[in-house]
Amino acid sequence: MPKEANILGLPNVLIQVDENRKIDLIDLRNQLIASANNGIKYLIIKLNMVTTMFGSVDNIDPVIVVLNEFYFDYKIHIDAAFGGFIYPFTNPDNPLNFSHPQINSITIDGHKMLQAPYGTGVFLIRKGWMSYTSSSSSKYVSGLDSTLCGSRSGANAIAVWIILMVMAVLAGQITAVN
Repeated sequence: MPKEANILGLPNVLIQVDENRKIDLIDLRNQLIASANNGIKYLIIKLNMVTTMFGSVDNIDPVIVVLNEFYFDYKIHIDAAFGGFIYPFTNPDNPLNFSHPQINSITIDGHKMLQAPYGTGVFLIRKGWMSYTSSSSSKYVSGLDSTLCGSRSGANAIAVWIILMVMAVLAGQITAVN
């Protein structure tokens, strides 16, 4: 999130983790107190669904308990860049999905576990929220644009689709790719 916060001109607060790579709830509470004292009223909380370096998965429920002690308006984003194409399938009781009412958005990188070309990220947002990610300021793109650069490669989207279809065939979920 430091890069995203920098682009948007927002403060970025890092929360400590304990020896088991779990969010330090005391540090979270202290950082929320400091943020409130600094006049911050709105938060985007990023939780991890399998980190690249440690395989850590954040537990959303204790975080929400601490967040609800304060009067912040917050949104929760799940960073599933590394584990998004594996963790939900290997952990069917995974709460880091849109069945959890507090989760607003999820990102997944196709170039990591899916082995798709670099730059084949997937951004998912709760129904009704996409309008907050779009702009009509890119005059050279017809319609609304929801990318930072104003464009994206169609070849990457096709590559992800082909990879997913081949995996489905190999897994026996479908018999042919049309």
